[in-house]
Amino acid sequence: MQKNRFPLTRVAAAVAGLTLALGAGQALGAAFALQTQSGSGLGNAYAGGAASAEDASTVWSNPAGMARFSTIQIVGAGNIVAPSIKFHDDGSLHAFNQPLGGTGGDAGSVAFLPALYLVVPINQQFAFGLGVNVPFGLETEWDDGWLGRYQALNSKVETINVNPALSWRIVPNFTVGVGASWQKVKATLTSNANYSAGLAQGAQQAAAAGLITPATAGAFIGAANGFIVVQLRVNSFIATLGMSSLLVAAEFWITDGKQITEFNSTFLDLGTKPILGIPLPFYVMIVLAIIIYIVIEYLPIGRYLYASGGNAQAARLAGVRVNNVVFGSLVASAFTAGLTGVVLAARIGTASPEIGPSYLLPAFSAVFLGSTQIKPGRVNVIGTLVAVYLLATGVKGLQLAGAPSYINDLFNGAALIIAVALAARSARRA
Repeated sequence: MQKNRFPLTRVAAAVAGLTLALGAGQALGAAFALQTQSGSGLGNAYAGGAASAEDASTVWSNPAGMARFSTIQIVGAGNIVAPSIKFHDDGSLHAFNQPLGGTGGDAGSVAFLPALYLVVPINQQFAFGLGVNVPFGLETEWDDGWLGRYQALNSKVETINVNPALSWRIVPNFTVGVGASWQKVKATLTSNANYSAGLAQGAQQAAAAGLITPATAGAFIGAANGFIVVQLRVNSFIATLGMSSLLVAAEFWITDGKQITEFNSTFLDLGTKPILGIPLPFYVMIVLAIIIYIVIEYLPIGRYLYASGGNAQAARLAGVRVNNVVFGSLVASAFTAGLTGVVLAARIGTASPEIGPSYLLPAFSAVFLGSTQIKPGRVNVIGTLVAVYLLATGVKGLQLAGAPSYINDLFNGAALIIAVALAARSARRA
């Protein structure tokens, strides 16, 4: 009776696999368990190899089998492996700003796999064996720029296993064997760095953690506007108008022009939940109006804003840091716009690239029309609020009267022209 030792092929594969898992990161290796430890075993597909002990390769599969040899035995084997590994693309679609690339060619490579075993009978009871083989490995090398370049380019795993063993014949029909494996694994794993995906993943994780909100994203856009206006010295109207066009194009690109309608009830409550019979967005507007009113009317920054907008050169000579004021105002306004977009999406229950641009002209009209009220010739918060409700009442009245849809654009365009004319007249009188 013989006692088989634990199959070290599985141990070697597990150790090498664990090494890959810990060291690979974003580079994924490709390697194989190589059943080339015995030439005779390959001949019969290792059928009964654990018990047959046909030659010295039993050191690897069943060290107890060494008791069958009465003389020193040395066995060597060499195998050439030439795998063909090809990738076939079946209609993959590229990610945002990520070209697909090619199929990578044939990633297989030729490898020589040696194995050497020695069995030395010590006496009738004991025998010593030593095996050296390659239980795991091979290499895959894909072409540069292939579709899976962010997962793997060149993956090479090399192993060498040294296996000393001892057999002990306790009685003529009962033999036990023990062995140990010392295995060295060397792995080279390379891949291209996917910076776009890394940034996207980081932004996604930050957003999921609440670190980046749509309003914060608006502030980043405002910072970009500030850079264009302050550093590149582009007219602020042109800069913001151009940025809005870029953002609309980006929205269509990312969403493919589709609406986003899957919102949870908590988010929708932000736009629909009534307090004292009045929807929550009204209170958001009032709070923002109060904050902006206090900042503009009672804080030094408000006076700096008016001075920089009225005459930037004079404000600069008076010691105002005009560039800082302009940059900060663009960031603040973009942050407010981002917050407004969140409330609007919650209010109507959907998000689409086609919704925002329709509010551009009414916003201009409200600001210019508001500058003719309360403080004529000067943009002010209260006048803007009054103008917003005047314009909203006009649009709603036309809708209730059954006017065609194009009347809204006609009304907003006419209101903008009239509002700018009245604002200019009020400014001259002031």
